[in-house]
Amino acid sequence: MQNLGNFSSSDHKLIFCSLDIAAKTATGNKTKYDYNRMDVHGMKEKLRLINWTSVLTGSVDECWERFKSVLLKLRHKFVSVSVVKDKGKVPWMSYKAAKLVRKKHRVFKKYKDKDHPPCKRASRVASCEVKKAKYNFQRKLAENIKTDTKSFYAYVKGRAKAGRSIGPLVNDQNVVVDLAEEMSQEFYKFFSSVFTKERTGEVPEANWVYKENDNGFNNIDITEEKVSAKLDKIRDDNAAGADDLLPRFLNSIKKEIISPIVMLFKKVLREEIVPSDWRDTNVVPIFKVGQRCVAANYRPVSLTSQICKVFEAVVRDEIEVFG
Repeated sequence: MQNLGNFSSSDHKLIFCSLDIAAKTATGNKTKYDYNRMDVHGMKEKLRLINWTSVLTGSVDECWERFKSVLLKLRHKFVSVSVVKDKGKVPWMSYKAAKLVRKKHRVFKKYKDKDHPPCKRASRVASCEVKKAKYNFQRKLAENIKTDTKSFYAYVKGRAKAGRSIGPLVNDQNVVVDLAEEMSQEFYKFFSSVFTKERTGEVPEANWVYKENDNGFNNIDITEEKVSAKLDKIRDDNAAGADDLLPRFLNSIKKEIISPIVMLFKKVLREEIVPSDWRDTNVVPIFKVGQRCVAANYRPVSLTSQICKVFEAVVRDEIEVFG
């Protein structure tokens, strides 16, 4: 805030200030997969007909791409697509409350007078039900905060008055950049500058963790039970990585894809190569502290393949056993 002095014809002062408020732009409607409306039975029936031994042939990357292609085609065919309208969401609105609100609007449209007895009665009933739905939603969030912190903080963030969008940023030349590509480059320059570069020539040699005459990773026992247990531990609301496969989608058809996943994991260990998708990440900048226009005030969060995380967890457990 800056005082620019008095007006020429008044004793009032002219104040200049800048506000960090995200403007709401009209982006139009978007479409997304609605995983609440999956034809799980249809996907399972389709998967049971696949001969995975013939599908998972060739290099590791080829096997992974075929496996991923099968799942993405299933999603396209058996998961409904919903249109997300570009307007504010009300997460606590129950079906009963929404129904009474619509009834209130119909009654007002009929009588055109908010003080008319039917209008007042419909408004009162709808208002009570809306307050009840909001209270129940907030109470449930508070009760489940220990097991579902993500939903709680997402709701709190949505209640914030000021927007929390990323950018615009100020680059090294004090030039404001607001285009998505330009801001991505600013984040890339900063994140890469603080990335730890290991001195490969000074890396100490690790002790051999296996017994004598062992073949190392080839002896790791990957079973369907172990893979299934690790999949169960991944939360359904976790984000997908570069492969665009959500945990909720994977867990809905878990029994039908466990076998090919195990075959793929064993092939990765045998050939000592991981698919390219597993090495790609979606990097999301998260604001820490300070000015939001400075890239150095953000930290990167990497979203990697959920199936890769399962593989890493199984291998880690086996190494810990050997150690």
